[in-house]
Amino acid sequence: MPETNFVKFKSFISGFAKGEHCFGKYSDVIKVYLSNTAPSAGEDTVKSDIPGITEQNGYHESDLVVSWDIDSESGVAMLLANDVVYMASGGSFGPFRYVILYNDSHEDDALICFADLGEEITVQSGDGILLTFPSPVLTVE
Repeated sequence: MPETNFVKFKSFISGFAKGEHCFGKYSDVIKVYLSNTAPSAGEDTVKSDIPGITEQNGYHESDLVVSWDIDSESGVAMLLANDVVYMASGGSFGPFRYVILYNDSHEDDALICFADLGEEITVQSGDGILLTFPSPVLTVE
């Protein structure tokens, strides 16, 4: 995955402030999925607003291991996430252009953030793709 910046959904900030997301000791389940439909940071709020690509041939929505780091001097919270690898097997999967994170523990699967990879990608059978998340994926100030 090319180096890219993640964009927060505006609804995530509102939900975060209202306590709808729990990233502490009793952490929510955060998932990543791929889409070829352009997200709207200001309009999309839940996973069903942005269809994902078909889960097949080695691709499936994946849980992310996430954590928060708080900079005590600046008061900035930073979301960190593990890398994810998808290997195409028995056929290809895609095309996709967007990597989207959402809160699977939220009753409506609330959207968190997304990245635009800049072009459509199809992973051919026998090939793989490594989703390397920037550190931090996003910040809350």
